[in-house]
Amino acid sequence: MLGRAHAAAALVAAALTAALAGPARAQRPAFADGTDPQIHDGEAGHVRVHFVTTSADAVPADDTDDSGVPDYVEEVAELAETAWDDLAARGFRAPLSDDGLVADDGGDGRFDIYLRDLVSADGNFVAEACTDAAPVHCAGYFAMENDLAGFDYASTAEGISVLTSHELFHAVQSAYQPELAAVSWTEGTAVWNEEKTFPEQGDYERFVAGFLAHPQRPFERSGGSGFGDPYSYGAALWPTFLDERYGDGVVERAWEACESLGPGADFLEAVGQVLAEDGGSLEAAWTDFTRWNLFTAERADPARFYQGGADLVSVDIDDGVTQAGAAASSVEGLSAHYVPIAVTGEPGESIRVAVTVDDGAVAAFYPQDGAGAPGDPVELERDGDALAASLPGAASGFLVLTGVRRGGLPRDAGIDVSVVASPDAGGGGDHEGGCSVARSGGGRVPGAAPLLAAAAFVLAARRRRARAAAIAGAAVRAGALAAAVLALSACAGDIRPDSFGEGQGDVDASSATAADGAAPAGPVAVVDNGDGTWAVTVNATSVTNWVYLDLGDLVQVQPADPPTSADWDLGLQRFHYALDGGVSGAGQGEVAIVDGATLADVTSAPADGWATDLPDDDVDQDTLPEYAFENAGGAWYDYDPETHVLTPKQRVYVVRGAAGDLFALGIEAYYNDAGSPAWPRFAIKPLAAR
Repeated sequence: MLGRAHAAAALVAAALTAALAGPARAQRPAFADGTDPQIHDGEAGHVRVHFVTTSADAVPADDTDDSGVPDYVEEVAELAETAWDDLAARGFRAPLSDDGLVADDGGDGRFDIYLRDLVSADGNFVAEACTDAAPVHCAGYFAMENDLAGFDYASTAEGISVLTSHELFHAVQSAYQPELAAVSWTEGTAVWNEEKTFPEQGDYERFVAGFLAHPQRPFERSGGSGFGDPYSYGAALWPTFLDERYGDGVVERAWEACESLGPGADFLEAVGQVLAEDGGSLEAAWTDFTRWNLFTAERADPARFYQGGADLVSVDIDDGVTQAGAAASSVEGLSAHYVPIAVTGEPGESIRVAVTVDDGAVAAFYPQDGAGAPGDPVELERDGDALAASLPGAASGFLVLTGVRRGGLPRDAGIDVSVVASPDAGGGGDHEGGCSVARSGGGRVPGAAPLLAAAAFVLAARRRRARAAAIAGAAVRAGALAAAVLALSACAGDIRPDSFGEGQGDVDASSATAADGAAPAGPVAVVDNGDGTWAVTVNATSVTNWVYLDLGDLVQVQPADPPTSADWDLGLQRFHYALDGGVSGAGQGEVAIVDGATLADVTSAPADGWATDLPDDDVDQDTLPEYAFENAGGAWYDYDPETHVLTPKQRVYVVRGAAGDLFALGIEAYYNDAGSPAWPRFAIKPLAAR
């Protein structure tokens, strides 16, 4: 897992173990026997760097100033002190001192940085020990890669500046609210801090590309996503917006509000409280945020929107409407769609743009001038069951459809563009008595939302893969999106955001097989083990699409509406596994756990201990159902906060399918042979009915 995804680990660990208060339970990083551990303190006295000059943990030996301290160590200390001072200047608390909280405090109360050969990660903060009294605050240390060899930073200086500012901010977070597992807020604000402290680095822009690629994704459901998801890190754009739109201090105040709300605080509620104190609201801020995101890349307008918008990739643009008629869209949670429209009427006509959607959405149309720059917005006002606006003569620009209601399933949003005869040449305003004329049957033009490379934004098991994904995604989008959006040329089919209850992964009709342990060519690969069991490997890497399985035939199926369907048995999306029962489906789906068993041990179904998917309990940091695979008997995996790896637990799941058939299933792996996550491999066999 990526090194900086530790917040989804260290902070979750803190949330789950209040027992951290008092003496430290974790052991400080230890250098190899026979080495001579050394220290170097930053000049301002805030940080202490621990290092060695021999063994695999050795730092580069270069010492150009003949100070006796390697240049790499001096630069780590210097940039960490710079990051510390910058945070203080912006009003943030200092990290909690470990003095008196841990037996091994690195020698004193300074913030400790350990330079080690981390191999597959570049850095991680560990929340090590916490105060006893509420509100609980935690102290910790930062382990950092000893030489950054093999990592894809533009320079060593960039890598050090990124890591010191990022990991130090995680230490600051623990001085406010350590029991907060919302990755999009913990990681998002940490990446935001990189940009505030060292704006010359390119890490921020690379991760923000992963966020702008998925505006349709419900933001409130991203709080617990992670394990390297570029979207969660790219959510740094949200605090950037808050900072630029509402002024210095709003992000710090939001962290104070997280502290006040207590353990498990809802970061969006915290932001909403701060905005309300100033006469604003979360809904208004989210609406503005989605509209600011239109003004990125070639549409950047630093005078009105992001100061650095030209350095960002374009937000993902939907397929365009170029003829009068209807087009389908949807809205889900806090999200947005960006639809290019280019429809022109005759003299004396106006263009009516309408979106049939519930009151959980708002919309605005940004007319485009001759040079392609969006102008001031025209708000779509409520007109019965639709949001609508009339535009004189032509509609050339972008429709921004914003979901402002948290939670819930996807809702349809029908877009209709019609040419209306107006009694006066000026058009606009009242269109009653006019004649609506659809000039053609449907005007959706595929191609304005080009496909991203499949691996570009796959969640990574390690930070190196996550950053490579963000870089690859930005390159793909920079080359393809500008031409596709402006020309509205056809280069891909109609692509809409899919999620549980609406979309599925790509269907491989042949259910292609592959060698045991290999990544399948399609979403599902099945191998007959020859002993009455089968090995099933699933490509569950999509962050938006689910893959649905019929366990009886061991094939992928495509139910039209999974929550109301009894035609599937098991649904998979990354580390989420759903049953066709409870809130997830209309079948008899349920599961019972046999701990410590192997598949051969289980020959019949348990008599009790059955569970199914339940409604969200409002305790965690998302609005997802309480999937039985993640709640009955605990999660199906063990999580290692040091390596950030998911390891399936040694147990057998007896699954009751939609029609009542029983199957014994063991989860053997979550990673494929290349180490990429979300390629679960199962061993499965049918059982007699209970």
